[in-house]
Amino acid sequence: MPEIVGAEMRFQMIESHGGGPLSTLKTQSTEVGVESGQVVCAVDADGRRHLLIPAAWDEGFQPDRGSAGVHVTQRRLVDSAGRDRAFIDIECRRSSLSRLFSSVVDEVLSALSAAGGETPSGTCQQVLERWRELLGPGRSELLSKERLLGLMAELLLLRRIACRSPAAALNSWRGWESDRFDFETTGLAAEVKASSAREGRSVTIHGVTQLEPPEGATLYLNFVRLEPTQQAGGTSVPDLVRALIQSGVNSAELFRRLGLVGYRASDEEAYRTRFNATECSLFRVDDSFPRIVRSSFVGGRLPERVATVRYRVDLADYPIEPEPALDELVEAMAPR
Repeated sequence: MPEIVGAEMRFQMIESHGGGPLSTLKTQSTEVGVESGQVVCAVDADGRRHLLIPAAWDEGFQPDRGSAGVHVTQRRLVDSAGRDRAFIDIECRRSSLSRLFSSVVDEVLSALSAAGGETPSGTCQQVLERWRELLGPGRSELLSKERLLGLMAELLLLRRIACRSPAAALNSWRGWESDRFDFETTGLAAEVKASSAREGRSVTIHGVTQLEPPEGATLYLNFVRLEPTQQAGGTSVPDLVRALIQSGVNSAELFRRLGLVGYRASDEEAYRTRFNATECSLFRVDDSFPRIVRSSFVGGRLPERVATVRYRVDLADYPIEPEPALDELVEAMAPR
């Protein structure tokens, strides 16, 4: 199987330096070939990105316009030698989805390469079906500032873990499924809390099990202070998503999980606010930690008619774990 250059890099090269002509499109051939020729990345005159897969013209071909963001059609194009050629055209229809489209293209190319270039139409449809929900229209409701900060804090830790092991990073991340803890692996769990306050370390705890360590495991609370910035040194949630993909995290699975917490790539422009992480402190949650857990109540159960518990903990003067502890937590989440 040939080593495939990332689609995002290839599209950026076309956009910056141009490429070979194919009718009105600027193109660059990929390393992947099918029976009718090399698969091509292209950018049209309107700046839209395309993946062109050579294929014999099929009168029975059914165009796929079921997703607002990506259409699959057939088209004829004239190459530099004046030959009329037929292609399956996978087109990104929305500029806000350009980077997500690059991830889709990467997966299509990998699938075509693994299939030996056979049945390109069916291969494309199988890949696109997995991405269909993420390629649809944007959400009518965006993430609140609180939820966006929480997601950013989780992604910051996820990125640190992914730098050691992309697979272990996704395996340990639990925040997307509203589990008890944001990260968990054998013998270890971590809950991540974000704050935009410039002073203090006040965090909100949801429920009586959030600070209750798993059986036989150690629990940590990771406090992250995030301050908005206009400077180039800050980072945004879209920046972190791209960094995770570049580190090798499975992009399809990452976007699926992000979708479950309410983040969609089609809303990327709404999440451009950049933040600096001015503090990243770690606390060990043990019997001395200020918390409300099931054992705080008689019989280990909430009082009658009390359905939920939500409270705030002030950690301003509480002992912080030594600085190497965070690195040790990352290493434990992603052992080499």
